[in-house]
Amino acid sequence: MKYIMKRSLILAILFGFMFAGGGMLLAKDSNFLGGFGQSVLRAFQTFKLPPSQKKASSLSSSKQTQTIIGKYMAGEIIVKFKKDSDSVVQSYIVQSAGGAITEAISEHGHSLVKIASVQSVEDAVSAYSNLPNVEYAQPNYIYHSTVQVPNDAKFAQQWSLHNTSQTVATGDYTTNNPGVAGSDMDMEHAWDISTDCTNTIVAVVDSGVNYNHDDLVGNMWSSSSCVSDTGRSLGNCIGYDYADNDKDPMDLAGHGTHVAGTIGAKGNNTIGVSGICWTAKIMPVRVLDAAGSGSTSNIMKGINFAARNGAKIINMSLGGPGFDSALDSAIVQAGTVYDVLVVVAAGNDGADVTDSTVGYPCASTAANLLCIAALDQSYALASFSNYNTTNVDIGAPGTNIVSTWAGQNTTVNVTDYSSWTLTNSSSSTGSSWGTSSCTINSTIYATLLLPNSCYITNGTGTPIVYNNNVSSYAYTTFSVPAGVDAVTASFYTFLSTEAGYDGVLVGYKSGTGNPFTPLNINLILDAMTGSLNGNFQEYSLKKCTGGSDCSFGFFFSSDSSFGGYGAAIVLTSWNYMDKDILNVYNTIDGTSMATPHVAGLATLIRSFNPLFTYQDTINLLTTKGDTLSLSSKIKYNLGADGYKTLGYLPTPAAPTVATVQ
Repeated sequence: MKYIMKRSLILAILFGFMFAGGGMLLAKDSNFLGGFGQSVLRAFQTFKLPPSQKKASSLSSSKQTQTIIGKYMAGEIIVKFKKDSDSVVQSYIVQSAGGAITEAISEHGHSLVKIASVQSVEDAVSAYSNLPNVEYAQPNYIYHSTVQVPNDAKFAQQWSLHNTSQTVATGDYTTNNPGVAGSDMDMEHAWDISTDCTNTIVAVVDSGVNYNHDDLVGNMWSSSSCVSDTGRSLGNCIGYDYADNDKDPMDLAGHGTHVAGTIGAKGNNTIGVSGICWTAKIMPVRVLDAAGSGSTSNIMKGINFAARNGAKIINMSLGGPGFDSALDSAIVQAGTVYDVLVVVAAGNDGADVTDSTVGYPCASTAANLLCIAALDQSYALASFSNYNTTNVDIGAPGTNIVSTWAGQNTTVNVTDYSSWTLTNSSSSTGSSWGTSSCTINSTIYATLLLPNSCYITNGTGTPIVYNNNVSSYAYTTFSVPAGVDAVTASFYTFLSTEAGYDGVLVGYKSGTGNPFTPLNINLILDAMTGSLNGNFQEYSLKKCTGGSDCSFGFFFSSDSSFGGYGAAIVLTSWNYMDKDILNVYNTIDGTSMATPHVAGLATLIRSFNPLFTYQDTINLLTTKGDTLSLSSKIKYNLGADGYKTLGYLPTPAAPTVATVQ
């Protein structure tokens, strides 16, 4: 699984691909060995892929609790009796309708009436209005202070929460930037009703969260009685890390921290951004590594951990290519056993999400799952967003989203491969790695090639087929700066090889020299075979740390038959993360960014009315929102709106209480 964030690297546009894999990424045949022997076979077989809210106060010292439903109080109405009716008559009239007078609230015939438990406020107003000696009946309305505007320093750039047709200066999505004023979640009015999410734990199942970030540190969940995904006692914890199998869910990618900030960055604290929730309990569950990749098993364990430890909302801004029965079962169980709502991203392929193509878990039919498309600053569908009128439920802001980041990112681009060590099986054409400058869509890029021909990248020039029985290396050593907590390597790949037989291993090691000698299966990052056409790839170099040397490279291997046009590597980069810089923010795009807007709103809803189930929450989010012009793209044709959901919160069904005989 990869997290679903739209990458803005230039080749994503130049190549015309949205990072969809076009080739097999796992070799299973011993013929794809070249001169490497059975150890390479094992490598290929092993690799796997703030402020208090204002509410109406109690009207009687004897009234212990009240449920509030957005516009008016639940379970009660105000009745104005006619002038000539006395208190005995009034009590009789109300009792005959199944209610009871709580208290007289004026000298002019106004009484607060508790209505029958099976009666809605709307039905009661209608029924009591038609009773004899009743002048009128009305809800007991709730009044609030006018619009809550947080003082967070970057709030003016958060168009998703309050759109003034501002230009997001740090954004790279140019369409509808600026957008249309009012095309937003109307959170300023929603915050008049509630800003507090501490009644509901929300889990971010992602790349972790930098729980020390200045804008998140007060809104993180913790427990002294944690249990594992299987129910084993863990004692104290602040979350869990299934990528490294420990109790430290620190984010080394940035993605999960960005998601967490959208949900619950501390509001009205003068710094940074405001989350949907000003106060929150965010549970970080790390299932993706520093490169944003994770396995089915780890994501399942992350879901189970979150559910067992009390999360009622799970945000999963991640996705894979096809249906996953095991993952689906974990999602379903979270709903049926623990009443958890799972909010997921539609994906960034700009494609129709179907069961058999892109977008899982979006295509899951689990009843407790909502799938979210990305909207731009005019509440139009973002160009990269997936869509579907069956699987994609609603839309939410997903372009130019400013939020918290895990630390300071630094990227070093490889602009010249001439310093790399090229170790070849022979000097003959078709056997050797080489370097060249290849023109791709009118732009020249330094390129690492085997064989040394740009034909594979652009279809021009002289095509050269690689030889049989090739065993050739290309690698380099670089120094990791001191203070760096995580290193990833990224690049784009063109590949034309005999699928399952010939291809390229990607590997690294801490230190200097050839990363493939001696071979360490644990340091093989990928086995690329078949066809790839400008695909972006990124890998976590976990063994490389700040202040040390790191070696990284490629090994090309072919068998004794057939051939293709080989491999080309372009735009290689080393990406560093320093998690100790705690005031970093980032502006990015993606359905990953849309998802936490809905997850945050769902958390606010369930905190405001703790009786709400996941189904109550889904019903509200899919019936109250901004009507879009996307009925052919999104199931409910709605954009998320905080005020239209929180401001019209219906009364949930009362729980059934069993009587013990």
